[in-house]
Amino acid sequence: GATGVYYYQNVKLQEQNLETMMQNEAGPAMDGAVNPLEMVARLERKLRENPEDLQGQVMIARSYMTIQRTEDARNAWKKVIKLDPSNVEAQYSLGYLMIQTAESGDPRSFEQAIRHLDAAILLSPGLPAALYYKGVALTHLKRYDEAEAIWKSALQGLPPGGEDAEFVKDALRKLKSENR
Repeated sequence: GATGVYYYQNVKLQEQNLETMMQNEAGPAMDGAVNPLEMVARLERKLRENPEDLQGQVMIARSYMTIQRTEDARNAWKKVIKLDPSNVEAQYSLGYLMIQTAESGDPRSFEQAIRHLDAAILLSPGLPAALYYKGVALTHLKRYDEAEAIWKSALQGLPPGGEDAEFVKDALRKLKSENR
C-alpha cells in the first residue's frame, strides 16, 4: 500500500514537471495539449547535440519515467549522476527504479538501490521517500530490523496523522506481524 502511494505521488510529481517542461520547451499545441512523445523526441535530439547538458538529462530522465520507459530513465539518471553526483533527485530516482524493476530473488539490485538511496539521504538528510524505499529494499533482503529502524526514521520526517505517515505506520505494522 505504502509503495503504491509513494509511487503514485512520484508519478504525479513527474507528470506535473513534464507538463511544465513541455509548456516551457515546446509551447502549447493548437488544442492546448502537448504530445509527450514529441517532447521526448525533441529532448533526445537536443541531447544528441549536447549530451553534457545536465538540465536536459534531468528533464529527459523525468520524461522517460513519466512515459514508463524505465531502461531509458535508468540510463538518463546514471548520466545525471555522472555529470553531478550530488543530484539528490537522480540518486533517489535511480534507487527507486532499481527497486521497482528488481527481481525478488536477486539481491544485487536491492543492494545497489540502497547505495543510491543512501546517497540521496546523505545529500538530503531525513528525506522520507528515500528512507521509505530504503526500508522496502531492506525487507527484500530480509533485513527486517534495519527496515523497521529506517521506516521509524521516515515517520519522524512526515506530518503526524497525514496520509503518508499512516502508510508508513501500516508498513511497520505489517512488517512486525509478518516477520516476528
